[in-house]
Amino acid sequence: MKWTFILGPIAAVLGSLWAQFVLNGGIFSLAYPYDFAYLYLIGAPSVAGVALLSRLYRLEPIEEERRESFARYLVSSVRSFVQSRTLRFLWLAYFFWHLTIGAMPNLSLYSRVVLGGDPKQFSGIIMALRFGFKSAGGYLLGMIAMKKGIRAPLLTAVFLLAAAIVWGWSVPGYAYLMAFGLMGAGELGGAYFPNYAVSISSASLGARTLSLLTLVGPISSAGPALHGALTDRFGFSASFIFALAAATVSLCFLTRLPGKPDTQQVARSIHT
Repeated sequence: MKWTFILGPIAAVLGSLWAQFVLNGGIFSLAYPYDFAYLYLIGAPSVAGVALLSRLYRLEPIEEERRESFARYLVSSVRSFVQSRTLRFLWLAYFFWHLTIGAMPNLSLYSRVVLGGDPKQFSGIIMALRFGFKSAGGYLLGMIAMKKGIRAPLLTAVFLLAAAIVWGWSVPGYAYLMAFGLMGAGELGGAYFPNYAVSISSASLGARTLSLLTLVGPISSAGPALHGALTDRFGFSASFIFALAAATVSLCFLTRLPGKPDTQQVARSIHT
């Protein structure tokens, strides 16, 4: 994971700088909205390449278990997940992490207030900072996980999101853009939360645990809309305060997780 999140975001930095070049009129024949269309046109084959490379994955074989009926299996899966204190707190921490990161669109729009220009003028730079810091964060969080255990990168990721909100809200001028770098590094929580869940599960239950954890995504999808509603009614400050409150709650749940859990013991408790 450390090397994946070091090298992968570097490609994103290069793509972000190219996107900024295009959006700033670097290709004269591509005026709005064709400049955006061109960027999406490049993105389509890139995504197709990822899909093709994913076919090369080789999964470790595990012994097939006798399956219950779908309804019974679903009920027993949810019950065992909810009965695990560790997984409950992990799910809730992940939920509030999602609510915090939902402030990113507002943080981008806030550039008009801080810098006085169209957010389009800074979108490529924002993405370059976001993925550049994500590359550095990939190394940092990987080392933290190796030294301090699998909970430590989760705490770090949430803290980075909170720091990004505080920085963007309070720092004037172009230094404000550094908030997107912090936000990009904090986004790595999206990899380390599932990693924690899989690490404490047995091989046979890992997929089930992960599928229930990722339900956080659709359930928290109202977060960006809530940030937008708060901004429309009370201004950007309300959205940022909400994001900081969500990050604080996430950190509270994370502190109640075992830092270096006995994965076999946790896996047995989930299984039963």
